[in-house]
Amino acid sequence: MKKNNVFIISKPLQYFNATNINTIGSKTCLLVNNFYHAQSVFEAIKRESLHWNKVFFFETTEDAYKWVLNNKKKISRLFIDSDYGATKYKILSQIRCIDIFIYEEGIGNYRNKLKEKGWTGTLKEFFYNLFGNKNYLGGSKYVKGIYLYDKDRFKNAHPNSRKPIYEFKVSFSEHLKSFQDKSIFLDQGTRKILSEIKNKKVFLYLTSWSIFLHIDDLLSEYSDYTKIIKPHPHIKKDIDNTFNNFDYVLKGSDIIEIFINELLIKFEEVVIAHHGTSSLMYFRDYPKLKTIVINQK
Repeated sequence: MKKNNVFIISKPLQYFNATNINTIGSKTCLLVNNFYHAQSVFEAIKRESLHWNKVFFFETTEDAYKWVLNNKKKISRLFIDSDYGATKYKILSQIRCIDIFIYEEGIGNYRNKLKEKGWTGTLKEFFYNLFGNKNYLGGSKYVKGIYLYDKDRFKNAHPNSRKPIYEFKVSFSEHLKSFQDKSIFLDQGTRKILSEIKNKKVFLYLTSWSIFLHIDDLLSEYSDYTKIIKPHPHIKKDIDNTFNNFDYVLKGSDIIEIFINELLIKFEEVVIAHHGTSSLMYFRDYPKLKTIVINQK
């Protein structure tokens, strides 16, 4: 029987990692409208990408899973970013005839626990474990394995896990070099920004789901830097005119890891302010990189 591989993708970084997985057979992308200009990205993927056999667009993750449920007899392997929680447990139980895999999205894959705060979190964890699941991404009894970049880090966090761990085709840094769909997630406008910057010092602000109200106070400390703001992918509105103290505004759909890599190649000093982003876990030991964690209250 022909192998059919299906990937549910709801963020730009998920797309990047999904294209770094070895598969045999056809590849289908189910892109979800969970990030800035997702519809435009979908159209660009259909038009430009050579990676996929089929690409579909869904307004919600629930709609994507409904498609999987309706087509489960035709699907060999399903790749998703998360299996945690009661809702996911119910969905995965309905498609357990498919081989289901988790693929890395960020720091969440290496956390010891995904427990929610308070007594409700404790209660949810109790029932989740009661049904034979473990409290980490990939811990569902319906998941066959996990694709990760750092096996040792996962094993340190979950020494008792018996879940099979699989490697991506190449390392994260190697995939940054070979990623064939870079132009979709770092479009002509963003590449133009890189070419226009003449300053050798750059300040990049990565927002959370909201924008830090006092960011201008921090910017004043870096008056001689070129200042760039990158909205979180889940911010769907345009913010071009929101903050006048930034020289450039990136698109929420840009894969920021690619942009950071370009900054570190081209410029002498790079300062990145953020709210605990996972993106920087892939950029360790760069002398020219300084990071600032903003505690937004």
